Amino acid sequence: ESEVKDLFKSYAQVMDQHKTDLIDDVFTEKFITGAGGKKELEMKIKELPLRKSNSVNASVKIKQGAKDKDIIFAKLKEATQLKGNKETYSHSDFIIKREDGKLKIDGTISDGE
Repeated sequence: ESEVKDLFKSYAQVMDQHKTDLIDDVFTEKFITGAGGKKELEMKIKELPLRKSNSVNASVKIKQGAKDKDIIFAKLKEATQLKGNKETYSHSDFIIKREDGKLKIDGTISDGE
């Protein structure tokens, strides 16, 4: 579980702070290829708004794959501060696989409900 939380800390650095040097540590080769390759993925990430990472306000629930124990399903719930100290939550479901001895994001089931 701590390995999954560390993965999502790196994910937040990539997506929120545009630390694209971590792409190979966060995403599987299959995911990167499916996104159009590393250069294309970097461009997509850099188009996202920069923001302070919310990984401190995130919770992760994980579930082992039933048929394939190398697959983990993870639900990430993030809190975002709005004006007037109100919080809103977003949920994203990820497919995580072990690649080169490290857990990496292989895809999403849902994104930002």
